[in-house]
Amino acid sequence: MYYGWLVGIVLSLAASLVGTVGKVLMKLAHKRRENLLYFAGAFVCVIILNPVFDAWSYSFAAQSVLAPMAGFSVVWNIVLSPFVLQEKLSDQVVQGSSIILVGCGLVSMSGDHASPTHTPDQLYALFSEAIFIVYASISVASCIALSYIVHTFPHSSYTRRFAFGALAGLVGGNLYFMKTSVELIGNGGEVWTYVGTYFIFAGALGSAAGGIFVLNLGLKEYDALYVVAIYESFLILCVSIVTTIVGVVVLSRQPSQAATLEEEEHQPLINPKLVVNAV
Repeated sequence: MYYGWLVGIVLSLAASLVGTVGKVLMKLAHKRRENLLYFAGAFVCVIILNPVFDAWSYSFAAQSVLAPMAGFSVVWNIVLSPFVLQEKLSDQVVQGSSIILVGCGLVSMSGDHASPTHTPDQLYALFSEAIFIVYASISVASCIALSYIVHTFPHSSYTRRFAFGALAGLVGGNLYFMKTSVELIGNGGEVWTYVGTYFIFAGALGSAAGGIFVLNLGLKEYDALYVVAIYESFLILCVSIVTTIVGVVVLSRQPSQAATLEEEEHQPLINPKLVVNAV
């Protein structure tokens, strides 16, 4: 029985903890008049350590198991933010974080614990499927709408605060690029001869950096307890949708049982080559 997914979960939890420390340091830097030391610490945690642990975890477990682990960032957040940032912890934040924690546990136990691998051609083909193009179009339209809210609504608006966290989560939620990048690296140096490889890696780096950039802008104006919670919720939602899309694509490519039986019926019972060799 394969238990590597447990190692993947531990690494993913470590990634979420390091990432939350980085986000708290990011907010602390804004409170301490743009302190470069805190920004440097946030950079190391969010840009270097978090992706390393994340990518490492994907080599042990499937995305369906690891994606919900990002929800634990909300738990680390309600522990660190009141202590380090002196932010007030409300009952709503505690209740919401508890719901997210329970959801993470349920999804992890019910998710597919296998970690299937794909050939480079299969990975490239996933991006050209109609269902993925529809998802990408909806994501872009949603990001445009949220950006409009951020730029036009007043600072005191709850909708604007929500839009900041949601936009950061949507931009940074394309962890599918990260999983695909890890699989491509595992296929050896031949993948670097394909142009698609560079687009996938650019998507992984761009979505991660873009999500952190928007999150940093949100933390500059609002409390981490709220912005990070909304960010992580949309991150999980986005990744769950992508995982479902990939599952639909994989299932649609599987040959039906009837087609397999029909192919077997048309195969000769005796191989002609064996008859010739016997003669």
